[in-house]
Amino acid sequence: MLVPPNHRTIQIAFVGAWVALIVFGSFYSRFFTPLTKERLRPCMSVLVGAGFLGFVYLLYGPATFALAAIPVTAIAYLNCRTVRHCPKCAAVNQSPFVISSPGACPRCGNSLVVSSLRNSQHCR
Repeated sequence: MLVPPNHRTIQIAFVGAWVALIVFGSFYSRFFTPLTKERLRPCMSVLVGAGFLGFVYLLYGPATFALAAIPVTAIAYLNCRTVRHCPKCAAVNQSPFVISSPGACPRCGNSLVVSSLRNSQHCR
């Protein structure tokens, strides 16, 4: 029979998970190509949100999980919808508007519509 972990163990795992995300995020931002970043970003957003919700469930139970699931899901969706990586200069571009994605990179002026996953020639 498995013994459920106590809150202290879960909190240590939570901090460890965030440290791992910081380390991976630094490699992600420095060494990955813009196309790889564009492909991994939606998966990372969903996985980080699911991991956070998993810790919320373990620490606080199903009622708090249900309450936290709404904003975490909205944030993950908006991150997938409004953030793009420029294929030319590798800048991260986020639209100032909630619903639309950016059309062009403000740093170099390159079109981001073609580089989105839905329209990319590399993904077909």
